[in-house]
Amino acid sequence: MKDQTEILRLKELCNTELFKEAKDSVQAETNATLRVLYILKEIERRRAFAEKNYPSLYEFCIEYLGYKKGAAYRRIAALKALKDLPEIEDKIKSGRLDLMTLTQAQSYFSQKQRHHEPLAKEQKLEILNTLENKSSRESEEFFLKLSPQEIPQEKLRPINSETFELRIALPKVVQQKIEKLKMLMGANKSHLETIDALNEALDIAIQSYEKKYKASELKVSATKVPALGKILKTHSQYISVHTKRRIWRRDQGQCSFIDPLNNHQCGSRFRLEIDHITPKALGGTNDFTNLRLVCRAHNQFAAIKEFGMQKMERFIN
Repeated sequence: MKDQTEILRLKELCNTELFKEAKDSVQAETNATLRVLYILKEIERRRAFAEKNYPSLYEFCIEYLGYKKGAAYRRIAALKALKDLPEIEDKIKSGRLDLMTLTQAQSYFSQKQRHHEPLAKEQKLEILNTLENKSSRESEEFFLKLSPQEIPQEKLRPINSETFELRIALPKVVQQKIEKLKMLMGANKSHLETIDALNEALDIAIQSYEKKYKASELKVSATKVPALGKILKTHSQYISVHTKRRIWRRDQGQCSFIDPLNNHQCGSRFRLEIDHITPKALGGTNDFTNLRLVCRAHNQFAAIKEFGMQKMERFIN
């Protein structure tokens, strides 16, 4: 009913009034976007997404806030740019820089960082000044000119509920392996698609890794000490490798944090760390019963809950 009333009201406006309504609404929309970025910034600062049992802000945006994957990615990319360059706030507020442009810029900044060619703050601001009021296509062309030889990033998009399109730049050695696998698999077949070879290779790899990390089949051997030591990060130098293996087996190689509200376990296998249930600063020991396997987000979240945001912020941010 409210929507119908608004539609009728708009029909009564003259063009001049309608144009003003449009500009005011666009400005309100931009202000709302900026407000969302600051809310997400505070959620990330507190690691509050971990309280809802999400291992990352990205998953929180998708599962809890209901954003589509692309929309969540754009907001987080814009948030990173805003955190690094608070000077661009006015550009976002005025609409001179939109989320898509900021996403493209942040992707370029990250690529330079990964290639050990980090840009100075002044360089980033100069690029963003150039991109003001540019369309997504114009921004894309701009970055192609900056790095014409840049290898395109991996892209995955859903075509339907059962099929995805993957765009990826394959090194020559990987392509040669795929062709060799197709040749071996297709010896008795008239035709073999690349997807068949990849599916076969993935099945074999998954079986291999499941066997390697399955809790009941983990073996205590000297050859596995370095690998397990790298997987299980800890801030203590006095937790033995044997104890780390016991923790890995007990917690089944996944984050053991359980949300007390719905009794749901996080289960993330990304960035796993060993956490003291009772912190060492409060008298906790390195005894097996006082240790647990958690993802980094829930490790940080537990520390914030125990010691407070003010004390922990300089360590986690």
